[in-house]
Amino acid sequence: MRVAVRKLLLVLVLLLAGTVAFTASPAQAATGQDIANLAHAQLGKGCSGNGWVCDAGEWCSDFARWVWGQTPGVRTAGLTADSGSFTSYGRANNIITTTPHVGDAIVYYQGSFAAHVNIVVAVRGDGFVQTIGGNQGSPGLVRFDDWHAPGAYMSGTIVIVTPVGLTGGGTPTAGPGSAQVVIAGMDGLVYHEIRFPDGNWTGFGSLPTHAQDVAVAGLHDGSAQVVIVGNDRVYHEIRYPDGNWRGFQGLPGIGTTETAGAKAAGVAGLPNGSSQVVIIGTDNRVYHEVRFPDGNWSGFNGLPGIGTTEPAGAKAVAITGMSDGSAQVLIVGLDNQVYHEIRFPDGNWSGFAPLGATAKAVSIAGLPGNSAQVAIIDMNDRVYHEIRYANGNWSGLRPVPGIGTTEAAGAKSVGIAGEPDGSSQVVIVGLDNRVYHEVRFSNGNWSGFNGLPGIGTTDAAQATSAAIAGMP
Repeated sequence: MRVAVRKLLLVLVLLLAGTVAFTASPAQAATGQDIANLAHAQLGKGCSGNGWVCDAGEWCSDFARWVWGQTPGVRTAGLTADSGSFTSYGRANNIITTTPHVGDAIVYYQGSFAAHVNIVVAVRGDGFVQTIGGNQGSPGLVRFDDWHAPGAYMSGTIVIVTPVGLTGGGTPTAGPGSAQVVIAGMDGLVYHEIRFPDGNWTGFGSLPTHAQDVAVAGLHDGSAQVVIVGNDRVYHEIRYPDGNWRGFQGLPGIGTTETAGAKAAGVAGLPNGSSQVVIIGTDNRVYHEVRFPDGNWSGFNGLPGIGTTEPAGAKAVAITGMSDGSAQVLIVGLDNQVYHEIRFPDGNWSGFAPLGATAKAVSIAGLPGNSAQVAIIDMNDRVYHEIRYANGNWSGLRPVPGIGTTEAAGAKSVGIAGEPDGSSQVVIVGLDNRVYHEVRFSNGNWSGFNGLPGIGTTDAAQATSAAIAGMP
């Protein structure tokens, strides 16, 4: 009996010791660089006897899956010997991106067939990558590919997937509290990037189209919608929650299938999954339309000016969605005065009312509690901010200081976004044509402006127009 008791006590001690050891030293989640280091360590190896279970003829997926699986914290459930399983994994976990990060997998397609997968081991500022893949070359070995565009390794489309469970590497998912910035670069091309809730950025990636004006809105399903004016025509685009883009589509004008002409545009997301677009037509008049949750459009209708049934004349326009399902529109009239109106959830309008300010550019963002915040550029090219409270009262315009000064920042373009925590974010194109960003915290304090680096440089990106959207 004493022997049995001693054995039982010994077992209990060992179990307790194991529990304490596990509690004191849990497995630490890894970073993308850990994945890259492990992949580097396999260079020159073949299929057999190296740890991964693989088919002697096709084992690139087995290799990538093994590298991820050997990295502490990374979850690989759902991955198989089929390269396409990485795409399915990405969709299931909402981690497909257009911006590569160290540790990501790139799936290469030939038509609809997932032909190969390899691992990103380095990313350059211009978006070029270095990769390592299994079963590459002849004979098939683990081989290294030097700097190249992500899609240049093989012909066809690509899918970039981020592993689940990393502590570093920057997940591309634009969830609640993140923000999305869109700019029209000095080269005329459109660029996009994400700011995560922790303050990190993805860096700009280019969208293959040209624009002179840009607008962006976040929707509750995690998607974003972008509206641009390019070559005096208005186009609409969707960024899905998985990071994929639908492609730009023209928005028809009134009584025609041709893309509407426009000089400026704004877009807003609503809680019910609809969105609303406002434009200034080539006739300098303001038009509005609704995109319903099923993807159908209402068609453009003019927004009457004060004391007339004719569409209001304007030089600048902005729109935001509100938590109660209404929308708010700001315009700069042909008289340079700022005007505001509300579209109620039932589709009725309040009519424009003057705000008693003059401006060159305007932006508006809805915040929790049904308040809104406005950012404008006045006639002296200076940035001012104002709050519209839920009861309809206004705080009055106050300057937003520039870098190293108490004076209002100078700017050519301005955008503002609201976040779920009551904070807001402002992005401007400064008088130096550089893009700057700052946060207004929920307590009313400001972070101060910081430049948003361009591709391949630490200098702030250059642009002609900038917009920002918070993700609800």
